[in-house]
Amino acid sequence: MNLSFKKDCHNHTKFCNHASGKMEEYVFKAIKKGIKSFCFLEHLESGINLSKRLWMNEEDIPIYLNICNNLKEKFKEKIEIKCGVELGFNPFAVSELMKKIEEYPFDPIGLSLHYKYIPQLKRWINLVSVKNFDTDIFKFMTDDEITLDYINTLITALDFFTPDFICHLNAISKNIKFNLENKEIEKSLKFLFKKMKQKNIDLEINLSGFDYTGEPFPNYKIIKMAKSFDLKFVLGSDSHSPEEVGKNFEKFKKYMENKKTN
Repeated sequence: MNLSFKKDCHNHTKFCNHASGKMEEYVFKAIKKGIKSFCFLEHLESGINLSKRLWMNEEDIPIYLNICNNLKEKFKEKIEIKCGVELGFNPFAVSELMKKIEEYPFDPIGLSLHYKYIPQLKRWINLVSVKNFDTDIFKFMTDDEITLDYINTLITALDFFTPDFICHLNAISKNIKFNLENKEIEKSLKFLFKKMKQKNIDLEINLSGFDYTGEPFPNYKIIKMAKSFDLKFVLGSDSHSPEEVGKNFEKFKKYMENKKTN
């Protein structure tokens, strides 16, 4: 696989309202771990209505970028620092999201999907949160229907955006069975990979998955499918504190070695 274990493409900050630590502390930890390229990838959403905000607000963005760019200059002799954004797709707020990423110089852009609006409930559901997962969604959708909708929404997102990579595919496995035995799900996933290849979009292997399912997001079976489309991969720890920077990198090496030998 075309992977570098010296790069961590997915790290959060206090600006997302659910992470801790100073941004400089993340950088110190990355340098200590021997990481050569480190990317802050802060949450950016639009049009989502939750009881608690879990992303940057409009006022945060220039402050976040200013701190990140200062760190980039300060540590340029020791580590490459990128100031990125995790763009959460909302099909009802495409123009607002486009405006934000055009206005600010984010580098790179990761695309993700966290939230779904349920008309029957008249509220948004956080699909990837264990603590805040709303099981009322099961009154209206099965696991397979949620999974298919999740993949198809990502496919739709690529009609509007061309991110550098897609984040934590199948992170909904925290709460929902991601059933690749379902032929419709398999077909949609392959169509997503085909579209990613056409647009030169990488796939993130998000190592936070080990903390929830014992496997990365995506797991080996999905990684293998993505490889058949000749996709490129990036690694992300999805850290929410300095201590988590580079977390599970070694675990992922062993995971892949075990899968290859079994």
